[in-house]
Amino acid sequence: MYGSAGASPSEVFWFTSEEHYIASLVVRHEPPEEDNGPSLRVIEKSGGVHDGRNPDGQLRLWIDTASVPSDG
Repeated sequence: MYGSAGASPSEVFWFTSEEHYIASLVVRHEPPEEDNGPSLRVIEKSGGVHDGRNPDGQLRLWIDTASVPSDG
């Protein structure tokens, strides 16, 4: 996991084809402090399911990663 002190834990995945960089994906393991409308729409369009709020009032959303195809 990468990041600076105080930042949410996250991982960075690079997508490549042979020696060519295609894209990268940053997975945050904790949501940002504020509700972020664009991020919520991406999660919802990706199959995210609302699961209420945690005791601190933050939204809880889940994505079934078992249905995501893998390379191996």
